[in-house]
Amino acid sequence: MMQIAVRRVYLGVLLAVAPLGSAARAQGGKLVVLVVVDQLRYQDLLWAREQFGPGGFGGLGQPVQARYRTALTHTAPDHATLSTGTYPDVHGVVGNSLVADGKPIEAIEDPNCENWRGTRHQGPGKLLVPTVADELKLATLGRARSLAVAFKDRGALFLAGPGADLALFWDYDTGELTSSRCYASGPPGWLAELQRKHPVSEWKDYVWTLSRPEAIYARLAERESAFADSYGFGGQFPHRVGREPGKSLFTALRASPPSTTIVLRAAEAGVSGMRLGDRGETDLLMISISGLDYIGHAYGTASRERLDMLLRMHDGLSEFVSRLRARLKGRVSFVLSADHGATPSAQTVTAARLFGVELQFSTLESAAVDALDKQFGRHDKWVDLIDDGVLVLRRFPDVDPVRAAQTAASAIAMVPVIWRAVAAADMPSQDLVLRHSFHPSRSGDVMFVQVPLVTVTGPDIASHGSPWNEDALVPVLFATPGFRLRPALQGGILDPIQVAPTLSLLLGIAPPSAAFAEPFLVAESAR
Repeated sequence: MMQIAVRRVYLGVLLAVAPLGSAARAQGGKLVVLVVVDQLRYQDLLWAREQFGPGGFGGLGQPVQARYRTALTHTAPDHATLSTGTYPDVHGVVGNSLVADGKPIEAIEDPNCENWRGTRHQGPGKLLVPTVADELKLATLGRARSLAVAFKDRGALFLAGPGADLALFWDYDTGELTSSRCYASGPPGWLAELQRKHPVSEWKDYVWTLSRPEAIYARLAERESAFADSYGFGGQFPHRVGREPGKSLFTALRASPPSTTIVLRAAEAGVSGMRLGDRGETDLLMISISGLDYIGHAYGTASRERLDMLLRMHDGLSEFVSRLRARLKGRVSFVLSADHGATPSAQTVTAARLFGVELQFSTLESAAVDALDKQFGRHDKWVDLIDDGVLVLRRFPDVDPVRAAQTAASAIAMVPVIWRAVAAADMPSQDLVLRHSFHPSRSGDVMFVQVPLVTVTGPDIASHGSPWNEDALVPVLFATPGFRLRPALQGGILDPIQVAPTLSLLLGIAPPSAAFAEPFLVAESAR
């Protein structure tokens, strides 16, 4: 009954702004833009606010807070949460990997969606509920158009859903944006032309230097940061990113400023090529930029590299937003948020005289395996997957999987910096924040969560994945002509599941099937 009541409140708001749809058609159309900045913390926009100027980050104003009500905070599930308006227990994308038919697979693996080169199956098929783009296609009988562009495949696919016109993501084998044949049989003309005009070879000599005066980095960032040299950049600026075209360059680009340029350039070309906002309909553009996440994992949240990436993202987004505003005038609306934040590295935490710990997945695996061997006798390879707060155990004919999961959970829970470790069978009695991250057929055998300020990782310097504010508290920014923040939410903390209903409000459609929260915006004409 509560969900029905919320739906009625939403429909009342929608009816109040229903004339906007016909007004958009009369004016030539409208465009709603969602920008997701991977690993953007609310704290980041406070940290560097003086550098953004009066227009705020990306020219989109000042941030309000939003907190994910989930135990695990990762790219795939949280992009899906933003697009569907519900959490993983409903939308089904519980992690970057999930369990299907008893085996861990990448969440984007979709047997029905082959990529353009026929080398992988990448699609949104693991979503169990519709996205905003799906609802837009359904509500307009296909007239409205939607485009998703990201560097990460999981960023594009779980924003788009199956109903989008196109979802673009990076191909690490070719150094180009690609997609799935579920959307199109091959690159549209505007994309082919863009990639001819800007081949990946244009970055082969790229050197990443600091974009601001040294005094800014000296005040805001660490002088030296611990780093994982995953990309061959070294520990000091300038960083040589460029190299001969090949997989090494195609991978290095993701953790450097060109990744933002590539995505925003394609998004702008798509607006022009697909005539988004110019055809008498209200269209949807979804963007995910992820350089901040890759460099944050490698160098930590307080590094000069991450700060410069943030400042360069601000520059690129500001120019992108300005050009779209010039093109569409008052017919474009923007909403910006993030999929998660990040916990500072153990070195950064320790430097603040706090308890900084880096916990390796291998330590947790060893604790679980030792307990399982003791309880059930030695078996070959107990663990199929341990990553992103999830443990998946291999099945053995002589071992009860429920008892095995409870044994492993108990062992992991005894590790001093683990806050909670819960076997799947025991999940129904747990706090809502854990249950929101859990789906019974997809979440594996054990969920584990560390205490605050602990980094659980493999080779990375910093990571994320917890319900604590470092990981779960993200910003929301908006520039939405004709709409304002709902008065009751002034000074409060939003829920990311409100993003999808808000986009729906801006699009002039009902929210997706499982999005029961209220939009955080209201029409300026509303009392």
